[in-house]
Amino acid sequence: MKHEGDFIICGYDPMNMIKYKNMILCSDLIILMDSSYQEKLFLKGPLVVRVKNGTCNHVIEYYSIM
Repeated sequence: MKHEGDFIICGYDPMNMIKYKNMILCSDLIILMDSSYQEKLFLKGPLVVRVKNGTCNHVIEYYSIM
């Protein structure tokens, strides 16, 4: 399922992530801060996040299984 938005990565498990170009596979967890609501989202993996080109922590969408 695709979720679009404006998020900043504020927590992650670096030992269980793989980055390829502007996509990051998170096999365990990631914590995103929703810029609109100033709310933290704890997301359990596996999921894929897509970061804005030229950044490493500005997420524009993520894909989850559920």
